[in-house]
Amino acid sequence: MNEIIRVYIRPKSPFPKAISSDTLFGAICYGISELYDEEAVTNMLNREKPPFIISSAFPFIENDGKIEHFFPKPIVDPARVDIGLLERAKRYKKAAFIHESIFYDWINGEMSELKLIEGQGDKYKVEKGLLMPKGLDIKFDIKTMDLMQNILNRLTTQSENFFYLTRAYFLGSGLFFILRFYDDYKKEVLAAMRFLEDRGLGGDISTGKGWFEFFLKDTGIPEAKDGNNFVTLSRYCPTKEEIAGFDKDKMWYELEKIQGRCQDGVTKRSIFMFREGSTFQDTGKELYGKIEKVRENPDVVEFGYAFPVKGSF
Repeated sequence: MNEIIRVYIRPKSPFPKAISSDTLFGAICYGISELYDEEAVTNMLNREKPPFIISSAFPFIENDGKIEHFFPKPIVDPARVDIGLLERAKRYKKAAFIHESIFYDWINGEMSELKLIEGQGDKYKVEKGLLMPKGLDIKFDIKTMDLMQNILNRLTTQSENFFYLTRAYFLGSGLFFILRFYDDYKKEVLAAMRFLEDRGLGGDISTGKGWFEFFLKDTGIPEAKDGNNFVTLSRYCPTKEEIAGFDKDKMWYELEKIQGRCQDGVTKRSIFMFREGSTFQDTGKELYGKIEKVRENPDVVEFGYAFPVKGSF
């Protein structure tokens, strides 16, 4: 089995502006454990090969019945630009995501960072951190706000720390992620999504935040005609063997520290993962990455499998 689907989230209240693949996987596991039992999740995690891999969530915009998708910018060898293009380069750097048509050209070797910068003035525009063709006329808005939160010690009931959660209002837009199933787990995953649809996703759901509705489309992923590299659409925690096998001159990436607390207040062991958009040499493996244990008794893990898209960078 090798089925690919896209899951679209329409937020109905203040919602996380971005959701990483490991957060999505953890939420789906929680939903499965609530609807079935803990053993169902344990059996899934103990498999030699995961039944599915999952991307992080990226923006989409609904435009006159058509959905415009945006993907992370591939992280590549930085372009060397002439001094006269520095202002264009600065505008390009403000874009966190690129339109699917640009992404498709990029993975097929027909686009590059330098070509985008050179052509940005008359071919492309950046709106709300999204790079898109200049002729694309779409109406949307993504407004962010910071909400102050307070951590209470469960034993002493004393306040320990204040922090801020960034939440967004999506107008004419939303988030989508991609699932690739290697085994017949689609029923359980979609049941978990319906559970999360009722419960909410993200922090602070008890006050009406994180509510959404979702729908599906079997639109797959942009596929390159060929290529010796891949870009990951998820956070990626490599094995030691994978790191040793990569050509270090063909690795372009950003690292992100993953840390946090469990529901009982215990701090998880922090780890580093490659961010979405990082690019690597394709060594021919079917799966890259691993599940990393970050706490024992009870066991807590982070999902670190890459969601690879082959291409030429």
